Amino acid sequence: MALPQSFTKSVADSDFGETMTIKLHGMTYSNYYNMVKATMIEKGMDFEEVHVLPNQESEFLLKSPMGKVPCLETEQGFLTETGVMIDYIDSLKIGPSLYPEAVSYTHLRAHETEADL
Repeated sequence: MALPQSFTKSVADSDFGETMTIKLHGMTYSNYYNMVKATMIEKGMDFEEVHVLPNQESEFLLKSPMGKVPCLETEQGFLTETGVMIDYIDSLKIGPSLYPEAVSYTHLRAHETEADL
């Protein structure tokens, strides 16, 4: 069974008691897009998908300064880079954390950074 093309999520903003809509901008055949999408599905979040290809159009560069996808639209603005988006999603405290306890998480991030070098 295929998932619907779009989801809409109201995420409670803990500071103000207001809601916001999270939008995932990108293309469904991107592994990075699908990593972020799978994270939100795993957390039980609803969200809106906005199909867009990487581009250098001035309007899109306001959302993603390098013109890359995916990018995540939040109430605070746009996020790029898959790891940053996944960290943000986890920080919303919806469902169980995706990461282990703090010390293990720090070691995980250290290994991840070493791998990037």
